Amino acid sequence: MGKRIRIEHASNPLNYGTNMMVTNFMYYLDKHLGVRNEYLLDVYNDEDLRNFRNQYKEGNIKRETIDYTLTYSNNIVEKAINKIKRKIAFKYFYNKKVDKLKNNTDTLVILGGDDLSEYYQIDALKRELSRIREIKKIIKTFLVGQTIGPFYNERIEIAKESLKDIQIYSRDPWTTNYLKNNLHVSGCKESADLALLPLPYQDNIKIKENILNKYALKSEEYITLVVSGLYHSYCEDKQLYIDNWIKVINYLKNKFRNKKIVFLPHVLRNEQYDDRNMIKELQQRLSEEEYTYIYDEMMPLEARFILGNGMFTITGRMHAAISTFQSRKPAISISYSVKYNGVIGESLKLSNSIVDGSGTAKWNNYGVANEVINKVEYMLKNDLLIKQQINESISKAEVNIYNMIKEISTKIKQ
Repeated sequence: MGKRIRIEHASNPLNYGTNMMVTNFMYYLDKHLGVRNEYLLDVYNDEDLRNFRNQYKEGNIKRETIDYTLTYSNNIVEKAINKIKRKIAFKYFYNKKVDKLKNNTDTLVILGGDDLSEYYQIDALKRELSRIREIKKIIKTFLVGQTIGPFYNERIEIAKESLKDIQIYSRDPWTTNYLKNNLHVSGCKESADLALLPLPYQDNIKIKENILNKYALKSEEYITLVVSGLYHSYCEDKQLYIDNWIKVINYLKNKFRNKKIVFLPHVLRNEQYDDRNMIKELQQRLSEEEYTYIYDEMMPLEARFILGNGMFTITGRMHAAISTFQSRKPAISISYSVKYNGVIGESLKLSNSIVDGSGTAKWNNYGVANEVINKVEYMLKNDLLIKQQINESISKAEVNIYNMIKEISTKIKQ
């Protein structure tokens, strides 16, 4: 008999990293238990629900939306009502949503990545930590695949209170050490990013051939670039950000004259931070004929096939690197937060593949571009050694994740 499990932080299946983590958690938990659990996802519409169902067709996946922030709306009237609610009595309506969760959930899984950090919206973080502090008292709650922190000022004490006496599985040594040594939170167990496991249907050759043929791509004959639309997390000057990417692209074009350069989005939908925004800006600066620009929505598995069949990847989205590594290929990541060093540097032992891109100063005088170019040259000279390290690290991470799934399944059954 399967369990009824609610999964949160799953609201955007067009963030391929989120999608991969959610899909793999459901797929491998079912596989280990030998039953189909009932999963309730916090997606906002049936289209998003269908997206997850397409990633794991055998799963028993349903939708139960609890809009804590009162920002999601289906129509103009609902938008107006939610706006009024937010202005006049946000806390009242927020608490009602939390009560709904308490009354309808036995097991809650809050998936990573780095939502519990200060890289995004501070107010939303404080609300989320407060919610976790309350619900952990009455609902069996798991924080899975997490990069947590760092926190500052009054958020330190809020985090300490919220995260103690809760079952946490980190995805990197940095988080484990931070929780233990800085927040003095015990009980955190270290695992790895769920997306490091193979995705369902990853052995389906037809899906791979179809997506490669769609964009006229041949294995090992192209380089994939994932230019993050979240440019402000890197550099306040968008043109400076784009100029650095242009220098990298020109270098690649001259260095690899017979290879295609493919622009692939990895986080879609959010109008402001959609990676396709950057692809469009770059296309306006570059010759259309020389490059392959991808704007289509696709399955994360299809994105993985594109990433994993190229020569290598250069990316501002961490999970594009994860998919590349999982396919045993090299990737160079431009970092803006501790998660890169934690997940890629410390956990996978691939710190030489990371370029620190946090802060505008790093982008001045083509600093980031020059460092990326240096990393490419290093990668070419040490190709076999790097691929050996990737294979060893991914194999070890897979074992760690399997052990985590086994442990969670035992606790869920209790």
